[in-house]
Amino acid sequence: MEFEVGNTQYLEQLSNGNTAIIRQIAELFLEQTPGDVDLLVAYIRDEDWDAVYKQAHYLKPTLIYVGAKGLHTEISTIERLAKGRQELHKLPAMVDHMRSKLATLYDELNAYLKTIE
Repeated sequence: MEFEVGNTQYLEQLSNGNTAIIRQIAELFLEQTPGDVDLLVAYIRDEDWDAVYKQAHYLKPTLIYVGAKGLHTEISTIERLAKGRQELHKLPAMVDHMRSKLATLYDELNAYLKTIE
C-alpha cells in the first residue's frame, strides 16, 4: 500500500509481520496522537517552552513507528527550537502544517488497518 506521509514497513519489521501487534500499535497511535498534539498546541499557546520541548520529545518516537519520517523531522525541529528558545514565533505555523500531514496519516493508517486481519 502506497502512503503519502507514513510507511508501514518499519511497523511490519518491528512486529515480524504480526498483524495483531501492527493493529495494536496503529490503533494506539490513532487514539493517542490527536490528544498529544492538542497538548503541544496548548503549550505553544501558553508559551510554556519547557512543556513544548518535552511534548515534542515525547511525540518523536511514535512517528517513527508508523514510518512518518517527514513528520519526525518536523517534530524534531519543533523540539530543538523550543529547547533552544529560538524562532519561537514559527512554532504555531509549524504545528499547523504538521497537523495537516497528520490528518493524511490518520486516513492512511485507517485504510491500512482495513487491509489486515
